[in-house]
Amino acid sequence: MNFAAQKSTAAYPLLPASIADMAAQMKADPREYQLCATTPGGQDPFDSQGRRTEVADCTGEYEWRFVSSIKASDEFPAGNPGIAAIEDRGRVLCEAEAPEGVEWYAYWPLEDEWSETATFSCWLRDGSLAALS
Repeated sequence: MNFAAQKSTAAYPLLPASIADMAAQMKADPREYQLCATTPGGQDPFDSQGRRTEVADCTGEYEWRFVSSIKASDEFPAGNPGIAAIEDRGRVLCEAEAPEGVEWYAYWPLEDEWSETATFSCWLRDGSLAALS
């Protein structure tokens, strides 16, 4: 699923008219602009490359919440260090974000996806729907 292609609806309105309005909204409710998702059967947010993942409103019911992202090239400027180092960095990234007992999912670029723009990302399974699956 291409999250950037999501259309504006009543549940997912377009951005406010001004940066000041957006900043005020973000201070009032930070989750209003976060990326959240639901998946069938409690699967990870990238199951089948996201084909079964649906974007969700972080202020309502969701399962997974995107919490951090870092550029792979910032972490490993010399290039791909191998799977062990990559898995270790993904684990550290998500464990730093996850409260005790909250399931997390780390995503990192595969060898053929490694580039200047590739990222590590971390998702927490902390929404109200997480307990249902």
